[in-house]
Amino acid sequence: MSRRHPKPHRTIRHAVTLAVTASALALGACGDDTAAQRIVPPDELVADMSLADLVTEWTRNIHETPLDDSFLMDPANCDMGRSTDAVFYAPTWTGGETSATCTVRTGQAVLLVPVAMLVIEDEAGLDLDWETDWNLTSASLTVDGEAVELATRQVDTEVFPVNLPEGNIWELPAGEQDAATRAQAVVVENLSVGTHEVILAGEFGDDEFAGTMTLTLVVEE
Repeated sequence: MSRRHPKPHRTIRHAVTLAVTASALALGACGDDTAAQRIVPPDELVADMSLADLVTEWTRNIHETPLDDSFLMDPANCDMGRSTDAVFYAPTWTGGETSATCTVRTGQAVLLVPVAMLVIEDEAGLDLDWETDWNLTSASLTVDGEAVELATRQVDTEVFPVNLPEGNIWELPAGEQDAATRAQAVVVENLSVGTHEVILAGEFGDDEFAGTMTLTLVVEE
């Protein structure tokens, strides 16, 4: 995940890569009465939300969580307590080699964000220039050993408001600000009970920022 203030001197870059599969790929066999695991097509709604809507909520969770409680500080914070009954908002890497084990409930869809750039309003306003700033070099993911194609999963959110807390990731004053995000994202549904391994990796720029996360998802009844 790359975080950017509009003003160049306030640019903060983290990178984030997390991924899943790009087609309707079966991830395992289920019983006759259980829906099969699958990757949700990018144009299909999940919990009445589009892929861009889900990325908006994932981003809002990051903005509105104090840094000390964020997975950006400690991957073990997983969803930062902001998932819903319908959707688990998974963490992603923040540079270097990281790992995390997160618990998911059956029935929750899992949003995985391969790579993302987060932009926040500051005193200069909100300057969106994706074509200049989106310097993604590579992104990859495997889910239970299956490689995922990500190019068709890229979305740009609308500008949306966030309520920054004290101690936010931007070191900005608490209060409402506008934000926007470009991301590659994937939703997986109906993960079977048990353990699933997700390996996320990515790079921004010419080795400017890179990392890998091994994410263990433990699905419980």
